[in-house]
Parts: sequence; structure tokens; C-alpha cells
Amino acid sequence: MVCLKLSLGVISDSINALFLPKTSVPNIIILSKENFLILLSLRSGTTIAILKKSTEEVKKILKIEINKSFRSKTILIAAGFDNGLIQIWKMNILKSSIVCVILKGHIFPINALKFDFHRQNFFSACKSGNLVFWDLKKKIGIFKIKKAHQGKINILCLTRKVVGKLKFLLSFGEDNYIRFWDLKTGFCLKTLTSPFNKILNIEFFWKENSLIFFNDVGTLAFYGIKKFFSFYLLKKISTTFGFKNSNLFLNKNQSFLFVFGKNNFVDIFILKKKSPSFQAKSHKIKNPTKKPKLFLKKFTHFFVSKIKGIDVWENKFGKNNFLIVHYFSNFIDLYKIQKKKNSKKKHKILLIQIFRTKIESNPSDVRELIWFSNDFFIVSLYGLAKKIYVWFLNSQKCSQIIPIFSSGICMNLSGKNQIILGNKKGSIELFNLETGILVLSKSKAHIGPIWAIDLLKNFFKVISGGADGMLKIWDYELNEIKISKYLYLRDQILSLKIFFNKNLIIISSLTSKILFFLLDSLQFSFSLQGHSLPIMSMDLHCDLSLIATGSADNFLKIWDLKNKLIRKSLNYHGSAITAVIFQKSTGNIFSASRCGKICFWSKNNYKLLSELKNYHLGPIWTLKISSNGNFLASGSQDKKLIIWKINEENFEENFLKPQKNNEDQSDFIKNLPQQKKIKKKLDFFESFESFFFRKTFEKKKQIKFSDENLNILNFFAKIEDKEWEIFLETKKTKIVFFFLNL
Repeated sequence: MVCLKLSLGVISDSINALFLPKTSVPNIIILSKENFLILLSLRSGTTIAILKKSTEEVKKILKIEINKSFRSKTILIAAGFDNGLIQIWKMNILKSSIVCVILKGHIFPINALKFDFHRQNFFSACKSGNLVFWDLKKKIGIFKIKKAHQGKINILCLTRKVVGKLKFLLSFGEDNYIRFWDLKTGFCLKTLTSPFNKILNIEFFWKENSLIFFNDVGTLAFYGIKKFFSFYLLKKISTTFGFKNSNLFLNKNQSFLFVFGKNNFVDIFILKKKSPSFQAKSHKIKNPTKKPKLFLKKFTHFFVSKIKGIDVWENKFGKNNFLIVHYFSNFIDLYKIQKKKNSKKKHKILLIQIFRTKIESNPSDVRELIWFSNDFFIVSLYGLAKKIYVWFLNSQKCSQIIPIFSSGICMNLSGKNQIILGNKKGSIELFNLETGILVLSKSKAHIGPIWAIDLLKNFFKVISGGADGMLKIWDYELNEIKISKYLYLRDQILSLKIFFNKNLIIISSLTSKILFFLLDSLQFSFSLQGHSLPIMSMDLHCDLSLIATGSADNFLKIWDLKNKLIRKSLNYHGSAITAVIFQKSTGNIFSASRCGKICFWSKNNYKLLSELKNYHLGPIWTLKISSNGNFLASGSQDKKLIIWKINEENFEENFLKPQKNNEDQSDFIKNLPQQKKIKKKLDFFESFESFFFRKTFEKKKQIKFSDENLNILNFFAKIEDKEWEIFLETKKTKIVFFFLNL
């Protein structure tokens, strides 16, 4: 079993950080990555939990909706994906349980989500204009309304006609229509043409029983709702000019209204009900002559950078309010909101900064990775960004950032705390990882990029190959590096490996051949040929005398060096194979391709043991196994760095058996208390077919912790200084939950 352990430096570009509701302190935030969510502690900066996708079908999260109602202890987090799937995590703090539900009712990307906890209903809309009503209690779909709007549905909002009466669902789409839907029958009760050219957001102000419209010209319009969906204008107010991609946010207690965009300022409005009852004579949206009073006071606050998004945390009574501001620079600020009155009894809003933190993110494509220091650290090379990051895996933070002078392509570990790399300009550089200082440099070591570099650590020799077709052996000391031997080849050298026990240098070039040269004299020994296109990646297993090669012809080939022949040829990826590596402890093979897929192969019969897809969304440039053989690191062009856990199990041919998870004591997360047996309860839900559509459910998995374990409340609310870890893995659904506070 190969499962996702953690992801470093990957944050969604479109979804901002959100508070986890119903906690005693505003310390837990929800961060969206490409296809899963993480719960992060603001105080310690460590990952508390990973909410991972439970099916291989989902790809990218487009929308997140959180139920913030205090009427229940259950926390509901819904994520909508680009293939139409919806995944809901139910967290019960009192029962210490987590349940994952998959909803299948759309085939187009999810565009809007909404919870109605009073009726335990859920609503979803997609880009094709379809609207689906869900019953969360029965876990079934109720209605599917096809083409509820022409074009995508941008907004879903719950509203009501009269205070205390039944609720209705409001939807607004690209067709510029506002429609009201009955929650019991699914019928459209009223259709109105928008009074504005474009509506950016709609919120329901239940204190005034009114709707707040925010249009593209930056105007807030408050319309009261009377019987038969007739409207009257309460108030209009203009926001600060210059908002880009504006958005509207109303806190749960509805005491503050926030207007923000991709700018460095936010408009905050104090809302206060002062209006008397008012009779409207028209069923249309228009301006009456008499307007009731509504107290609105605007305050504009400027911040240090452009804002990605905001969220508000408040307790059950709505007294303590905290604001989180997520910037595009991946900094996060936490503010306390204070509403005061001056000597003239005028309201004033103060934002008191509590602290600031930064969510480390990968600046560009991950070109190369190196494990070091007993697998406590991992080094990542970002070629286009010209940077090297040193990640401390216990805290998942970047402990060192090293700038380099040119785009790095390849690197290798030299000693315990030094790395040597080759860059795009043909230079060789040696850096100290602890200090980040450049120890020595050799400029113009090659004419053009250096594609491969390796070294003999005991003999202080470096072997490099580049686009100029030169194979060079260098002697390096403390202050200088000198060329010792060189060999000219006609084609570019793409990769090289040193087989010291056999006195061989193994080279792959554009000729699609594997060339073998003697290490001491650089004299040609022999060659192997079997690929039709250039070999892009290569790895060597010295103990087994095996070579694995991945080529642009989509083939993975395993070679026997003793008999000098091909042992196995595999064509499964469907695209060019960009990285291969042996698991040293077992001899099993990992291969990765340009399409972002990782395959795990058995050394015995070369059958596919596991397939990891839809995690990376671009070519995977590098695969690296930890020194203990229990973890795999992968880096790709889509700026993702993912750590995988490899469980030592007996695999059957093309599927996995659920086994007990026996952690090796040398794992990089240490000193975790041993867990007792975790009781698993599997609830199976049969297929349900309504009059409108067929809804099929996956198996639902629920995990409960024993009484001896630390209550989940301590993690989500108090965050005590305890450490523990839990994994849940099943045959069809791979879910990994792990909780820790280091």
C-alpha cells in the first residue's frame, strides 16, 4: 500500500484559508490544496489533520463550503471538484468520529454549494446550470433540476418571505435571472430579472428580512422582502472605488459586512437594525418614495499586500470576533475585531493584529529532491525560481532558503550537509545546507546545461555530463575544483550512474542506448540497446545488478547487467517516463511519467502493485526514496512536492489487501505513543434511484477512537501538547487521517 503522507508547499491559488468553526479559540484553519484539505494550527504551524480524497476520480477542488451553525456539534466541510463530485466530511467532536460521504449528481465542475442545517439539506450547482437538492440525514439525492439557469449558476442563497416562515433557495446565474425554489417540492416559485447589469454576490440579512445585492459597479443595495416575493428598497451605499474581482462576506452573527477584492484594502460595514415595518405596493424591484432606516457605517482598512480572501471566527454568542486575512504572498494575518464608541457616541472599528505567519509554498517546478540527516530533512531544487528549500519534515516548515545564481537542473548530496549542483549555464556549485553559503563554484564547466551529476564521496571526485556531450571527472578540494579526465561523446548526456563495484560509469544519451565506460580510464566497455527514443531517466540497483530505464517511447525496461539482456519491458504509462527509482530494501520499482502518474512494480513478477494518479497534474521530474526505504518523495512541474508512505505488505497482483499498519521506528515522525486497536465501522449504503436521476453512493467509512486515546476536542479546540497518529486504509477507498502537534 502506497498512501499520501503529506504535501509540502502546495496551496490552492483560488481558495483562501478558512477558520474551522465551533472551536474554543481561533487557532485552527482549513487550507485547500489541489485535491485535499489540511487542518493547520496557527499557533504551532503544524498540520493537525489531512482530509484526503476518498476516490481516485476526483481531481481538483474548486469550491469549499462549511456549515457554521452552532445548533449541532457536527462540523460539515463540503468540497466540490472539477469533475462534478462532492465530498463531505462530518466531524463529530463529542463522539470523536469522522465520516466521509461522496455525492455523485453532477458531471460538470461544481460552482456553488450551500448548507441548510435546519432541514439537514444541502444544495449544489454546476457550470452547466444544473441544480441538485440533497438530504444529508438520509444521504440521498432529492431533486435534480436540469438547466435551472442558462449557463453556470454563480450564487446560491437561503432566504424567506416573512420572518419565522419557511425558507426558500435563491439562485442566480449567468442568464441574469434570480429564481426562488421551494425546498419541499423543488418547484420554481418566482423568476425575477436582475435589477443590475451584473451581480457579484447576494447575502440574506435575516435581522432585517432583506437581501443584500452587490453589483459590478461597487454598490450595495438592501431590498426588503414582503409576501409573494415583492421587494422594496431599504438602502443603497457605495463601496470604495477600485475593487478588483470583488466579493461580499457577511459574518454568522450578521453584525459586520465585509467587501474585499484582489486589492490591499477591505471595506467593513457595521450593520444595525433600525427600520420600522413597511408596506410595499409593488411586486417588482423598484425604489419606493418612503424608505425605512437602516444603520450602516463604513470603515476602510488597508493591508500590506493584495488579499486572496478573508474569513471571520466568532463564538456561539457572537461576542468575540476574529478576522483572518490571507494574502497572495501566502502570509496570513490574524486580527481581533473591536467595535467601540468614541466620546461623541460614534461607532469605530479597530483591527488589532494578533500575529502573522507564512504558509510556505513552492515557488516553481520541483526539479530535484534529496533526503538527508536520517530522513528528518528533504532538500528541493526549484529550477525556474533559482532557489533551494530545506524542509524540516517534523514541522513541515522550510528551515532554509538558499538562492542560486542560475536555474538548477540536477544536484546530489556531498557529505552530511553539503550539496553539489549543475545549472543551466553549465556551472558546478557546492553549497552548505546549514548556512546556505556557497562553498565553491566552477563556472563554464560545460558549454550549455548540465543534465546529470554524480560523485565518488570517498575519493572527492565529481562526474558530470551535459548538453555539450562531454563526460568530465573532477577532483575537488576545500577551495577549488579541477578537471581530472574527460571524454567527448557526440550526443547530449541525459543521465549517468556510477557502479563503483564493477568500475563502471553508466550513461544514457540521445542515441537511446545505454553506454558503459570504465571508471578509472573512461574506456568504452559495452552498450545495451532496446529503446526506440532517448532514455530520460535511469536508476541502478547495485546489489541485484539491475538497471531500470524510462524512455520517451513510453517503455519502462529492466536490464540484467550480469547477462547483459532485457529482463522485462513494460508499457503502461501511456506517456514518456520521466523518473524511475528502485526501492533499495525490496528491489521494487517506482516509475513516473509526463502525465503525472506514478506506478509501483513488483521485483518478482513485475506486476503493477499500485497506481497513483490525479495527484500530480504535470510531468514528474524526480522520485527519491528515503534511506530507510519507507517513504517516497515526488516532485513535478505543477509545483507539488508530495511525501508518500510505503507500507511493507504482501501485495496481490493488481489490487491491495487492507493490512495492519506497522510503522518503522526510523520514520521521520518519531516518539509517537503506540495506538491500540482502532475500531472500524463500515456503513454500506445501497443505490438510490429517484424520479429525476440515479444516485450511487460509495462505501462510507467511519473511524472511532478508543476512550484511552486523546479526545479529538483537545486537538480541534485546545491543541494540547500531545502527539498521536492514526491511519485508516481500505481496499477500495484510500483515506489517510493523521493528527499530530509537534
